[in-house]
Amino acid sequence: MCPSFIGYLDGLTATGIILSSVIFGLLSFYHARKLEAKLLGVAGMMMILIGLLWLGPFVDFIMISTTGKNIRPLQVYTWLSYMWVAPARFRTSSS
Repeated sequence: MCPSFIGYLDGLTATGIILSSVIFGLLSFYHARKLEAKLLGVAGMMMILIGLLWLGPFVDFIMISTTGKNIRPLQVYTWLSYMWVAPARFRTSSS
């Protein structure tokens, strides 16, 4: 079973967000190490953590594309999406 148009739109958007946040976060980490800039390293970590908020829709899109079924149980979708809020919130408040 292939996803609907809205499913493709949601899944491809989540894929783009995750990939771009990880790429730019790692680039920021690299430059932070090179320049010894602590705040730039924190920004890189934040980019990655904020991008991982879309991990639930991304994994669900992959599951539907490969198996034709959604993530079961539904709590896994929630855990994948929202477990990144606390680390992201902690990093912003402590810096």
